[in-house]
Amino acid sequence: MKRINLLALLVFIGALVWVFTFDTPATQRIQSRIMSLFAPFTKAGAGVQEKLAGPPVDSRSIEDLRAENETLTQENARLRIVDQQVAELRQQVEQFNALFKFNQQSAYSLTPARIVVRRNSAWYRRATIDKGSNQGISIGSPVIVPEGLVGRVEKVGPDESDILFVTDELCKVTAQIEGTIIRGIVQGGRVSLSRRANIHMLMPERPDVRLMFLDKETDPSLVGRKVYSLPDYISFPPNILLGTITDFHKGDYSTEATIQPAVQNLDRLSYVFVMGLGAEEKSSSPAPPR
Repeated sequence: MKRINLLALLVFIGALVWVFTFDTPATQRIQSRIMSLFAPFTKAGAGVQEKLAGPPVDSRSIEDLRAENETLTQENARLRIVDQQVAELRQQVEQFNALFKFNQQSAYSLTPARIVVRRNSAWYRRATIDKGSNQGISIGSPVIVPEGLVGRVEKVGPDESDILFVTDELCKVTAQIEGTIIRGIVQGGRVSLSRRANIHMLMPERPDVRLMFLDKETDPSLVGRKVYSLPDYISFPPNILLGTITDFHKGDYSTEATIQPAVQNLDRLSYVFVMGLGAEEKSSSPAPPR
């Protein structure tokens, strides 16, 4: 290297030392510019150093890691359970809101009741509710939910009552087909036992619900029509939805219709309403559908 070049290099280094040594406004501006020029090289150098150093080493033992993993697994399971419980509570709140609105809008007195016992041998036939004569429940009272008829009260105790579901053959309701003057009797069917697949036990099948004693010439095009209750000998109120016609079967003397019950989730009901009719309510009952 020529002496003049070496001298120039020494002068440049000396200038840098002078710039970074003195703390004046002028030197601070020069320092800032020089640092901004060398910033990309500094970042690149730091990146290379980080790659050479490699990822940080976890000094925990295998036992510690296993214990932490087990703790996280248990916490995850607990959170799933909590999430499921929150979803169930939300569903119950929505159901209660619907029941409350239905109670407020009803023209009849409604007594809310909770299903406390189900008869496993006749799952779709009957149950026990937690209200009785002390709460104004009487034999024959309709049991309903917003979707329609659940059944009738069969037996009454002081604080409990047995109810027959609409699917029970003993639960009979006078009915009328929507938009017609055709009347009949809605009645449940006998519960038959069937062996469920992969389950080594006999389980009761959901019985059919029938609309019986129809005129022999009933038009089969009425499939899809709704069926509503009519007042009967125990002052059963009118216009409670019982179900929808799905099929007709002609007999020698009369026609019978199969109906899909308005309340499909009898096996999942938790709360119901028991209807009561006072003297004023009976006189103000709406006319049956025509």
